[in-house]
Amino acid sequence: KFMLSQPNTLEDGLKILVAAAHSKVDLIVIDSVGAGVPEDVFNRALKETGKQGRIGLIAAKWSAFLPKFKSLIVKSNTAVIGIAQMRKNPGAMMGSGDTVQGGEAWKFYSALRIKLARIFQERSSRVNSLTHKVEQTSSGGKIKCKIEKCKVSSSQGSEQIFYIRWGEGIDNLRSLIEISIAHGLIKKGGSWLTWSSETGREIKTQGMEKMRHAFLTDEEAYDELQTRVLLLLQGIGLDSEGAAPPDLVDDDPFSLA
Repeated sequence: KFMLSQPNTLEDGLKILVAAAHSKVDLIVIDSVGAGVPEDVFNRALKETGKQGRIGLIAAKWSAFLPKFKSLIVKSNTAVIGIAQMRKNPGAMMGSGDTVQGGEAWKFYSALRIKLARIFQERSSRVNSLTHKVEQTSSGGKIKCKIEKCKVSSSQGSEQIFYIRWGEGIDNLRSLIEISIAHGLIKKGGSWLTWSSETGREIKTQGMEKMRHAFLTDEEAYDELQTRVLLLLQGIGLDSEGAAPPDLVDDDPFSLA
């Protein structure tokens, strides 16, 4: 079940968070921790709009709320994801000068902090329905994920790359192809990509988009590619010809569904 709540004020949102935790929901997603409007700002007269309010008001409210809320979600076994955007910190004298919304309390009470940054915007050829011409348009992004803080494993500081396609979501197939190229399962020569199945069948395309399409339209080839990549990620070696052992895993984290 899914419930969307859009409170007018930050205080109303905090009440909803407490009610959800008391109900022992599995997951709460806050989008975003810096978007809440405090009551004194929401109720401000129109003629006062734009006047400087108390600096750090949102951060102060989160700082007072989070210690109590964390003890509550520990008892209810509720996972909480807080989304925050990066902002420039004009008072920073050193470093990048970037900070996150919501104040320092979110940094302190979080068990896991992940920083996501788009490092490259990908383009592909698509038909423009208005001009009826094939044009290069933005189709997705290359995203760098960095573990800024981790209290649940030894992953702190780790970085990885994944891909997103606009309108679709995380592109697991693209990740499978990139991992295969890195391990030599897919040969890359210039713009040409070549993949050979265990049965000797070959898929050869020019460009990443055509290779993606080839696997999307060939379920058998996709399943084999996924299995071989999963074995590599689990540290299970392939034979001298790149074939997987017959006893395959059942896990399917890269399912197209």
